[in-house]
Amino acid sequence: MKLIIFAFFLSLLCIACEIAEPNPDAYPMHDPDPSKFYPNQTILDTIFAITIAFDNEGTAWIGTLNQGLVKYGLTQTKIFDSINSPIMNTAIWDIEVDSKNNVWIGTNGLVKYDGEDFTLYNTSNSKIPEDIVWSIAIDSNDDVWVASSRHREGGIARFDGNGFEVYTPDNSPLPANGAHCIAIDRKDNIWVAITEYVNSTYLVKISGKSWTVFDSIDFERELYWVRNIDINSQGQVFGVIDYSLSSAWFNTPHVFSFDGVETEVMEFDNLPRGFRTIMIDHNDNLWCTYDIGFAYYNGDEWVRTDTEIQGKNSIFTIEQSRDGNIWIGKGEGIEIRSGSY
Repeated sequence: MKLIIFAFFLSLLCIACEIAEPNPDAYPMHDPDPSKFYPNQTILDTIFAITIAFDNEGTAWIGTLNQGLVKYGLTQTKIFDSINSPIMNTAIWDIEVDSKNNVWIGTNGLVKYDGEDFTLYNTSNSKIPEDIVWSIAIDSNDDVWVASSRHREGGIARFDGNGFEVYTPDNSPLPANGAHCIAIDRKDNIWVAITEYVNSTYLVKISGKSWTVFDSIDFERELYWVRNIDINSQGQVFGVIDYSLSSAWFNTPHVFSFDGVETEVMEFDNLPRGFRTIMIDHNDNLWCTYDIGFAYYNGDEWVRTDTEIQGKNSIFTIEQSRDGNIWIGKGEGIEIRSGSY
């Protein structure tokens, strides 16, 4: 896991110095339909956005690489960092909002913001497994589930508002420590993606007190390294496969789906190193980001959009706002696109 994390940090910190013209022949996919994709505006062009979430009032909360937490609304933009909050100038990996509009931030620990005050939970004041939170998901009871792990340390935890219940391989069916992504389906099942080392990936489904562990035998294939997962309205788990450490990523699957029984994979021609993140929109369409762009799948075909400039213009996250617009987080700000999807 250390190697993958190191590779990911390099992809964030190594900013390209030259502008390269895109080669359309190198990436054969369908051309974008202008009626579906058109730029609306670019905002916050001085921030390095790596995660985005929206609260119940439509306000955007943006996690940056090392510039703190950004609150962006129609009338106000505010930054919370080490000066005015317990949020250090380090990466914010994930943000989620509960039904009471509390904002939960995954960074060096778990941070809660209730609109007035911040509360930091770390290993010095709580039972959270590690001082890093990669992923957050919130169930129907507003219990907060976190992936909090390092190499062969940590696992997942559930916070019920009073304390943490921690799950590791030592005290639960969790097959390995390396939990890095959590998602929750509409039936309140918890899904955890775990990759301890390359080609050793698990999905864990938690339904109340029942745990089910799925591995390469269930998938009928090895999944190199699962970076990120999301779940559609039918309960299918979709994930993106990261090949950052591989020298042979051509003709390999980049997206997989799993319904608890069957696995399907999708491949792309000459996609550099695989996808970074996946997001399923309000209509169950798939959106995936990669180094130099994003791809959109409507159930019939993929539409690929490459950025014109690599480096700081690389895309690191993609989310859909409550009004249906697509927010694309880049190394230099956020691009908002509107249209019909």
